[in-house]
Amino acid sequence: MLGDLRISRAPPMLRTLGFVNVPAEVAAWFVFFVALGSLLAAWVVDNIMDDLGFGVIGNAVLLFLGALGGLWAWNLYEGTVRATDPVTLTLICVGSGFFAVFAMAILRRMAHG
Repeated sequence: MLGDLRISRAPPMLRTLGFVNVPAEVAAWFVFFVALGSLLAAWVVDNIMDDLGFGVIGNAVLLFLGALGGLWAWNLYEGTVRATDPVTLTLICVGSGFFAVFAMAILRRMAHG
């Protein structure tokens, strides 16, 4: 009975992030926790710096896309996600997520004068 269980591979988008031989369930939970962390961080960013003007959902989307973009860039230029320690992955997600929010805030300030 247990021999019939097949582990599905991660979808192609997650494979580009370095989840090559990771079960799809593990990759999905990872993305879920990145999204949950982005939402919590967006709430903190919105409370601290209310003048950014994106709102909680806008900040969460920017943080999430920035975190995935940082992981994608790390996978392209440095090494796979599986070969990197969790602390470095967390720093990559946090740093690139906040970079995305602040870059959009700077672009918004420049556009609106």
